[in-house]
Amino acid sequence: MSTVVYPTQAKTDAQKLACVYNLIEQARLAHNAQGAIARQEGVGEKWVEYTKAFRSRLKLLLHEQNTLRERIRLAHYTEAEWAKLPTELWVKGNIHEVQQSLFGDRQSLKQVLTASTSPVLDGIKALRVLDLNGLAMLDPTEDYTTYTELDPDSDITVTSSKIDVSSVQRLRDAWVYKDKGANHFDGDFEHLVEMYHDTGQWITCAVWAIANKVESIDDWDVDEDALILNWQTFDWTPWIQIREINGGSGYTDHWASPSSATLYYITIERDESVGTYGTLYAYIYSDASRETLEDTLSLTLHTSKKDFRYIFGFNNLGSDGSNSWTGYAQDLDLQEGGATTYTETVSMTALLQKLADTKTVDLDAYLKAVDTETLTVDALLKALDTETLTVDALLRAVDAVKTVNLDMLARALGVTEQVALDVILGLAAEKTVDLDTLLQAVDTEAVDLDLMVQALGVTKTAAIDTLIEAVGLTKAVDLDSYLQGQSVDTVDLDALVKGLGIPKTVALDVLIGAGETYTKAVLLDVFLGQRRTTEAVWGERPAHRGRVVRKGGG
Repeated sequence: MSTVVYPTQAKTDAQKLACVYNLIEQARLAHNAQGAIARQEGVGEKWVEYTKAFRSRLKLLLHEQNTLRERIRLAHYTEAEWAKLPTELWVKGNIHEVQQSLFGDRQSLKQVLTASTSPVLDGIKALRVLDLNGLAMLDPTEDYTTYTELDPDSDITVTSSKIDVSSVQRLRDAWVYKDKGANHFDGDFEHLVEMYHDTGQWITCAVWAIANKVESIDDWDVDEDALILNWQTFDWTPWIQIREINGGSGYTDHWASPSSATLYYITIERDESVGTYGTLYAYIYSDASRETLEDTLSLTLHTSKKDFRYIFGFNNLGSDGSNSWTGYAQDLDLQEGGATTYTETVSMTALLQKLADTKTVDLDAYLKAVDTETLTVDALLKALDTETLTVDALLRAVDAVKTVNLDMLARALGVTEQVALDVILGLAAEKTVDLDTLLQAVDTEAVDLDLMVQALGVTKTAAIDTLIEAVGLTKAVDLDSYLQGQSVDTVDLDALVKGLGIPKTVALDVLIGAGETYTKAVLLDVFLGQRRTTEAVWGERPAHRGRVVRKGGG
């Protein structure tokens, strides 16, 4: 499926890029409309979940934009030629003129309605914040007083949450940084920071940066690697800019419409799964709840995936000139201090009642309802004595457990965030399971055994033919008809276990439910349809076509 479907008149990369600019702008407006709803309804935790879903989709449009930009740039410059562009272009801001000649004026082109369509944009517009579940991130901000400061003219005032800069001249080497240790910033990350520009002309100041050498921005431009969030003002034109410095070569994206004396809330993200070497993003908001998105910047990163050591809360240009900058950065959050934390605890019975009216359940909501303490996937698997984690086993294991790392658990289970309720509850959620209900769950009265096995959560290692042979079923069978012809003596549990191909490392009492007892011969519907029972008694066949399996001694 294509990210963008272009109209026939969009033939060149430049024309296609203009189309993408407008699609991204439509996505921004859809985001802000939902942000207004979140603000009015006071659903902050739902907004965290919306933002996560929105950005994952927006990245596809941004990747299309960046792919087109790279093709256009490389059609005009080789990498060697680009690397030889004068450093002065970056210092004085003229690089933006070069980029505008290549990529067009994004600020004006994004307003031109395109005939292009995008299933990605359709997905963004379909997101509804009030339909989502809540995610809350509890995480401390950085303490700037633990950072190292260079301030030869006493222009910088540092408190625990704020770096206040007053009239620092652009020629000064001045910075506030912390050594996090070699390769600390590796892989993906997301950082939050707030920035405010008061006054300044012909200046470049970083309010966030990561690098492997402690020196000024101008020195990084010579031959270093760094990722930077800048405030720039040249010829009375302000920019918020992200930059990659790659061995001295520079790449940038910028927003040309910020205002002075305005506090902006920035989310900076590196996602190494997008592009060959990753992509850097900056989401720029004008409100503390990050519900009003002003612009999104993105850069395709170059030559290698890089790890960084130092984090900068402020860094100055350190180049010639007496122009000065006044402004501040505050509330830097590296989001390294904690995982997603849930506070609600609900019993399994309450969960089933809560979800009784829906056929789909969000995995976040399910785990939120049953969690009580921190649980790692490895610990869970160890507790279950098996590398094959079934839904029933999971439900048993988490009965007295609280907080889980959702992403790890979801990956370990191999499930998506939206899963069918029947699947996650293992078709054994009710206290009473009717076989007709089971047949309905796989959409037929004459059950294809492959579907039945899948619905029951039988491991893929069990050969279907072996199962058929073990229980005497045909490829399509009415379970009630089969069970009606059996007696309590004709279904041997050991033989059935062997036929199902269940690993011998799983103890029988684990398989049938610890602390419970079974007769050696047990009804097939009891074994397959209910994970706990004290005994199985074959009684008179009820008049209706279903057979009821009950928990307990009844």
